[in-house]
Amino acid sequence: MENNRVWFFGAKTTQVPETLTLGTQDIHLWKLSLNQPDRDSDTLQKELSADELERAGSYRFNSDRRRFVVRRSLQRRILAKYTDLCPSELCFEYNAHGRPSLVQPDGQSSVSFNASHSHELALIAVGRSPLIGIDIEQVRKIEDANSIVARFCSDEEQKRWVDIAGEDRELAFFDLWTRKEAFIKAIGRGLSMDLRHFTVSLDRDDPQLTHWPGNDCEVPNWTMCRIEAATGFGATLAVGDKPPNGAHLIRVFEF
Repeated sequence: MENNRVWFFGAKTTQVPETLTLGTQDIHLWKLSLNQPDRDSDTLQKELSADELERAGSYRFNSDRRRFVVRRSLQRRILAKYTDLCPSELCFEYNAHGRPSLVQPDGQSSVSFNASHSHELALIAVGRSPLIGIDIEQVRKIEDANSIVARFCSDEEQKRWVDIAGEDRELAFFDLWTRKEAFIKAIGRGLSMDLRHFTVSLDRDDPQLTHWPGNDCEVPNWTMCRIEAATGFGATLAVGDKPPNGAHLIRVFEF
C-alpha cells in the first residue's frame, strides 16, 4: 500500500499457500476473475449450499447465473484457507441488512470478510476487524450523475462535486460512490443507511471518511484505500479499528 492506494497492476501477488493466518493488523485482498469456462462453473457449483443453488437458479440470464456460481464458490475456497473446513462445509449467517458473516467453528479466531463484484471482476477483503467493507464498480458514463449526487450525498460532498472539472467527473463519481458504499458495508448497514448522513473526501489520492455526525470521535479510527484492481474499474477498501501503530498490513492475491 502506498499513499492510501493498493495496486494489483504489475504487482507480483503472493503465492497462495494452502492455509493462511491473519494477524490483528492484516488485511488480505483477493482479486477474482469471474470469467471461468462453463465446465469449471459446473464443478464449482458442487461446493454451494442449497440456498445458494436456489439463488443461482433465480437468475434470468445464464451470464448472471454463471458469475454468481463462480463468485460464491471461489469465495468459499478462499475463506476455507482461514479455517480447518472444506469450502462446502462453510456456513454463513446474515444480519438484518443482509451482510454475510462466516460462522466460526468453536475455538477458532474470528475471520471477517466483505465482497463486491462488477461485471467479470470481484474483490474480497479478509481481516480480523468486523468493520471491513469493499466496493468495486466498472467506470462508465453516468448520465444523471448530478442528480445522484444531489440525492445521495452530503452537503459538503455536493459542494466539492461542483468544484470538479467536467472531464474529471467520471472518475470522481466512482471514487465518491465506492467510498460511500465501502463504508456502509463495513458498518453492516448497506443502503438502509442514509448516504447523506456522513461525508467522504473527493480527493482522488486521499480517500478518507471526514465526517460522521454523532460519531466523529470514531473518524480517526477509519482507513480508506483506493484499489487499483484493473483498467476501467474503481474500488475502495474501508476498515475501522485502526491498529495501534496506525497502519494495516495489506497483502494482495489473485485467484
